[in-house]
Amino acid sequence: MKKTHFVEIAAAVKAGDIARMAALVASGAAADARGKGGVTPLYLAAREGQAAIVRLLLMGGASVDEAIEHDPEVSPVRSFLTPLKIAVERGHLDVIRALAGAGASLEHKSPGSPETPLGIAVQKSSVDVVCLLLELGASVHMKSGITNETPLMLAHGRGDSNVVAALEKAGAAAANVPAHDLVLAIEAGDEAGVSALLAGDVDVNAATDNGRLPLAAAVVSNRPLTVRALLERGARVSVSMLEASALLGRRQIFELLVAEPVVSLGSKARDRDSFAILRERAKKNGWNDVDALTKPHRERLGLVRPKG
Repeated sequence: MKKTHFVEIAAAVKAGDIARMAALVASGAAADARGKGGVTPLYLAAREGQAAIVRLLLMGGASVDEAIEHDPEVSPVRSFLTPLKIAVERGHLDVIRALAGAGASLEHKSPGSPETPLGIAVQKSSVDVVCLLLELGASVHMKSGITNETPLMLAHGRGDSNVVAALEKAGAAAANVPAHDLVLAIEAGDEAGVSALLAGDVDVNAATDNGRLPLAAAVVSNRPLTVRALLERGARVSVSMLEASALLGRRQIFELLVAEPVVSLGSKARDRDSFAILRERAKKNGWNDVDALTKPHRERLGLVRPKG
């Protein structure tokens, strides 16, 4: 077998020199050639967007799902990307079609590269790539990345309404959405995403794994429209949420919250402390009506005695 240095193959790939690559493939030189980090000719062609050379290498028997260990031109750390994943990352649609047609895994995950191709496309906000992968049969439900999130969760977290729409059109349901999705959409200011999630079977009073509540996220993120929508869906108001709205100076949100029933923090001592902090901050904000507005809640929680 003729031994050809990878540098020659790389030069032919980057130049799009199909004739030269055909000769290298025919000689067998491309079969075992590897660049720095284990970069293969197929991976390199996919990265460079050379669809014709990708097809040539595949016809020559290149392994379609072989992952490289490290591509120094992409990342200083090990990435374990497959040819399809780098094509997705770079947005090379023709290359994606060629690789998928040759049987590349649309759901490839590994300990070193836990992101699926679709997950990568969502993170890149590549609507065209997302739509192509879905058309080719990528699972709209398969979770991706170290956070193990669905494509819809990732899209809501980025506040990308176009990608959300593409995923929902392909069957990603907003039903039974974890609180995590809703909180991420709220914090990202994705009003369309929040509306879509609230249209599904989502529990607005469910907390995320680390204890964040959708309504609290809306208060802190200063999303009065979202606060109103959550309250209309039955979100419960706690004393601490009233306190937070005062501490942050969110008068509009405070007025929305104080008009709803307020639930206890679990003890009179905690409720009393929270109302005291709320009152002190509200007064500093110039909210001189705070006592009158909160009195019905303090009475109902047994913190003050109703007169008469």
